[in-house]
Amino acid sequence: MLPIWLQHPDTKLVFVGKGDLESELKAMAVGHGYRDKVLFLGWRDDVHAIMHLLDIFVLPSLNEGMGRVIVEAMAAGLPVVASNTGGIPDLVVEGETGLLAEPGNTVELAAAIQKLLDKPELRRQLGQAGQKYRHRFSEEAMIEKLDRLYQSFLGAS
Repeated sequence: MLPIWLQHPDTKLVFVGKGDLESELKAMAVGHGYRDKVLFLGWRDDVHAIMHLLDIFVLPSLNEGMGRVIVEAMAAGLPVVASNTGGIPDLVVEGETGLLAEPGNTVELAAAIQKLLDKPELRRQLGQAGQKYRHRFSEEAMIEKLDRLYQSFLGAS
């Protein structure tokens, strides 16, 4: 498979946040000649604004609880590529709201990203489905579920 940048020369990879591998990833980007294709934005408190500038959201976690940032990506209408771990499969429905890859499997992760780059209509479909699906995990939905739970406890006594 040809590198993504040969097939999609305008593609940029954007890292938001900090992590233990940041220095290593920066060195790899420079070493492979991709300095202008990989952006490291660091820790940000305006992720919601950044989401609207992206075409695909990728969360390659090895372990993840709820993955609240996935709900934010869905709210922005982004298709999601994420690891099939923790609570992520509760949010990302394979082939419906996004694509899943096994944790640590960079070949699967790259293939999922490539698929979405190659198929803009699929990106649009997954993003729209995610916008609808994310309401199940909104703050309002969570409060309503907690309220029903508490009401059931009160009614049981």
